[in-house]
Amino acid sequence: MTVTMHVLIIEKTVDRTADLAAALDAMGCLVATTEDWYPEMVEPAQRQKPDVVLVHVALLDRATWEAAEKIQAELFTPVIIVASESGSDIVDWNRSRPCGYLVEPFDPTELKAMIDLVIYSQGLENSLRDCREHQTEAAANEIRTGEERFRTIADFTYDWEYWMAPDGTFHWVSPSCERITGCRPDEFYKDPNLFFKITHPDDRLVMKNFLKETNNVKFIHLDYRIVRRDGQVRWISHNSQSVYGTDGAWQGRRGSNRDVTGRKEVEEQLLDYQRQLRSLASELVLAEQRERRSIAVDLHDRVGHTLAMAQIKLNQLQMVNTNPELSRLLDEATGLVEESISDTRSLTLEISPPALYELGLEAALDELAQEIQDEQHIRTEVVDDGQPKPMGEDAKVALYRATRELMINAVKHSQSPYLRVTLSRAADRIVVEVIDQGRGFDPARAQTDAAKTKSFGLFSIRERLRHMNGEIKIDSRPGQGTRVTLTMPLES
Repeated sequence: MTVTMHVLIIEKTVDRTADLAAALDAMGCLVATTEDWYPEMVEPAQRQKPDVVLVHVALLDRATWEAAEKIQAELFTPVIIVASESGSDIVDWNRSRPCGYLVEPFDPTELKAMIDLVIYSQGLENSLRDCREHQTEAAANEIRTGEERFRTIADFTYDWEYWMAPDGTFHWVSPSCERITGCRPDEFYKDPNLFFKITHPDDRLVMKNFLKETNNVKFIHLDYRIVRRDGQVRWISHNSQSVYGTDGAWQGRRGSNRDVTGRKEVEEQLLDYQRQLRSLASELVLAEQRERRSIAVDLHDRVGHTLAMAQIKLNQLQMVNTNPELSRLLDEATGLVEESISDTRSLTLEISPPALYELGLEAALDELAQEIQDEQHIRTEVVDDGQPKPMGEDAKVALYRATRELMINAVKHSQSPYLRVTLSRAADRIVVEVIDQGRGFDPARAQTDAAKTKSFGLFSIRERLRHMNGEIKIDSRPGQGTRVTLTMPLES
């Protein structure tokens, strides 16, 4: 069963209480108003016996203060002063009694919360008074404990929270700010610029922009560093959102700051491990390529040379042979040697193309394109802009392997009748594009599928290029072909 709350509004001019009464009515309160003023305002409160009395004033004066104290002292009814302007008298009076005050403008939720608070506080005071009258000290201690618990819940938060006014001053700063920053709440009240002053010098430009533009953004998240009073540097995860009144007017920002130094340290360690792993993986690839080149050279210089000499000897033997049966065997042997020579050349090109080291990247890609065209019957061309592209051997090898892998992928999956590779220079970077007119794909979905199937083709290319300050960009859509762009810095 819902109990209707009876609220009495006391005001010299009832017309001024219209908005206040409407807000209370919307909360389901039974509202009454009176123009009786001090000292008469005690009489309607005594007659109507409201749950809460709201005294609406422009600025609190001594007479209103005394009347409010009398209502509380004689009627045990909580009083809330609603003032148009704040003043030190209100604060002093509020400390003397378990009641509340509000300064216009305020949100209806603040009014509801204040009513609940003063009723609860007055109830605690009444219970304590009853306990004293009946000398039940144990019950009084229990109520005091409850009051302390309520105060703890209301006044303390783990994170450093605040409400910043539109002019940059603070309406409220949580006590936990001292644990995080080393500065007390009253220091922020006295010096609103302290919020900026404790920001790490390297992050002050970000904080300056934040403080300048906060009223233009509803929600803001940023991570920044502060320097505590004891000199420690701490990482802060900041979240804040704009506060608006019932009339839509901006009333500042409500912010929350959490110390995430531990998390940031772990993240930095993980990033460092990732950098080390990328470096190690790239070094392994380069070491593999050097070993491939060594094997290719051995195949060409030793195995290839031996097979070539064997072919010459067989041909010489065939020239002087007159035995038909031996001639047949020599023909078979010569064919096997020629096949071995062809296989050795193909294997040499596959392991490490000599043209890459002797003639350069364009020549090696031309050779690869011709091989694809001959074996796969796909029209393949390599176009170079003719500009010089000085590169170190490791960069040349990495770019060749990445381009070769992309060309082979296009042959396998794109179903394109045409494959084009372009090499160009853009300022101090080389740009290689692999273009096909095939079926295309969704890059985001392909990345997800690759993670599920543990296929690291494009990921491996990206990591190898990143190690050398290179980049890969994929432009593809289903049914519209694919363009993959590789870029890498040139030697100066």
